[in-house]
Amino acid sequence: MKKAVILFSGQGAQFDGMGLDFYQADPDFQAGIAQATQLTGLPLLKIFQNCQQASTLELQPALTAFAYNVYQLLVRDLKLEVVGALGLSLGEYPALIASQALSKQAGLELVKKRAQYMEKEVSQKPGAMLAVLKPELAELERLCIECSTPKEGVWIANYNAPKQVVVGGHKPAVDRLAQALAAENIKVIALNVAGAFHTPLFSTSEQQLKQAVTQIKWQEPEFTVFSNTIKAPFTKDNLALILPRQVASPTHFATCLSQIIAKEKPDILLEIGPGDTLSKFARQIAKKLPRYRLDTWEHYQATLAELRN
Repeated sequence: MKKAVILFSGQGAQFDGMGLDFYQADPDFQAGIAQATQLTGLPLLKIFQNCQQASTLELQPALTAFAYNVYQLLVRDLKLEVVGALGLSLGEYPALIASQALSKQAGLELVKKRAQYMEKEVSQKPGAMLAVLKPELAELERLCIECSTPKEGVWIANYNAPKQVVVGGHKPAVDRLAQALAAENIKVIALNVAGAFHTPLFSTSEQQLKQAVTQIKWQEPEFTVFSNTIKAPFTKDNLALILPRQVASPTHFATCLSQIIAKEKPDILLEIGPGDTLSKFARQIAKKLPRYRLDTWEHYQATLAELRN
């Protein structure tokens, strides 16, 4: 039996029609989405159809429901030993639901609150983000400080892979940083986002989430789930402390992936969620470890066929 680590992608790679092929092909997926629709009170199928136009409030619960229900099909259809999971940002929520650290109902309710808080904060504190390719981290940190002012800041938000990090902050500060990086011939890509996620611009959301998590009954995860925030595994005792911090703190996907691979020694990595961004990051960290994407029914069936041989 193959040992697998599941990678749950976050917000950003969604595409119109996401999940509809699974819904049309599989009755268990249909039932799972119907239940998630009831729990969230959101028209998930309509959101799947128009992901590109969906608000943060709509998209985060939809992505969580999609990812968790694909995971349910995976454990139904394949003989795997799931030894760990790692989510990027929002992807930590389906990872934690999959590990049974929190129930599907509690997880979806918390994601909906998180999305509400973040959407409101985006409207009050619009921001910008840049992917920075092949950065020298010490120099990038210096430039972030140099391009910030007491009222306009820019910070490293995502340590994704050795050759890519993401910065975010107030747009004027991000623009100044882009100019400074261009002067040093460092390539950047502007990201199509409304807010500067995982920066201090989401401090209010962090405080609101501290209140929201107090009512949740946490369980010990059934397999290792690493926190992007503290670069260590989630536990029953630290979940309520970490998840509020997560929205305003940088993510450390690269470090967490290296650690979970070293700890659990998986045979394969399986990426659940739209796109294959995490698989590309993983290729930089564990080049020889087989990676599979499960974002469409076609890719799902191809993965099943290969892993059953």
